[in-house]
Amino acid sequence: KKLKDDAKMIEDSLFALSKRVVELESTINREISAINNNMEKTINFMEDRQIPMAAARQQYVMTSINNLALLFDEVLQQMQKQAQQKPGEGSCDKPGGNGKPKAGMGSIKKMQKQLQKQLEAMKKAMEKGNKPGGKKPGDKEGEGMGMPGGKGMSESLAKMAAQQAKIRQALNKLSGGSPGLNGISKMMEQTETDIVNKRITQRTINRQKEILTRLLESEKADREREWDEKRESKEGKNQVKGNPELFFEYNQQKEQEVDLIKTTPPNLNTFYKKKVTQYFQKINQ
Repeated sequence: KKLKDDAKMIEDSLFALSKRVVELESTINREISAINNNMEKTINFMEDRQIPMAAARQQYVMTSINNLALLFDEVLQQMQKQAQQKPGEGSCDKPGGNGKPKAGMGSIKKMQKQLQKQLEAMKKAMEKGNKPGGKKPGDKEGEGMGMPGGKGMSESLAKMAAQQAKIRQALNKLSGGSPGLNGISKMMEQTETDIVNKRITQRTINRQKEILTRLLESEKADREREWDEKRESKEGKNQVKGNPELFFEYNQQKEQEVDLIKTTPPNLNTFYKKKVTQYFQKINQ
């Protein structure tokens, strides 16, 4: 409960940051919501003496915290690189620039393939450790015999979970809202959950193989699309465009409603929720 209360101050700071940096807003709000939800459920499960369920929810909390840590670490590195760049340098192909191109589907596919091999090796090691007399990853000399894995296994799993999260974030940047790539991202998220909960099964390995297959298909489709666009000539068409003011007004109203929902604390009773809603409505007017 104290951890949950202490996290409130960090939550307020991150929420303020998300308002200033639009690119981070959706990720920060999603992870904060997951942290609060799982912390609340952890407390409830502990009150009911359901220790395994509480431990599982704590793992989910750590997953969201790790995702935020990776996000901010990546942003910090980018800021440091930008600060160190000299005039004429950059990540473009213009004269005077010597920046490198962004990581594309090829590098994502390569990282995913490496992670798949690591997971297969970890699965075999965990199965060997579960056998009588077997030695689990991270066990010291003299350990094994069905005893829980040591610190080494936990560190290896944490690194693999962080690696999968990094690959997923790179894919999300590349996806551009593509339904196919979004489906792959959700599968990667399921793998992260399996790794965090030390639940690497054949189903996890099969999912990784399917992710790799879909990445290959997506890369092939992109190449074919690029080839078609180069060769295909398109006839000019007159398009009837609607009123853009109505479109922007609708989007603005929608964003205000979403912000209103996010800023209304869920643990308030009906009377205070109504008061908060009226308050934000008056501000928007």
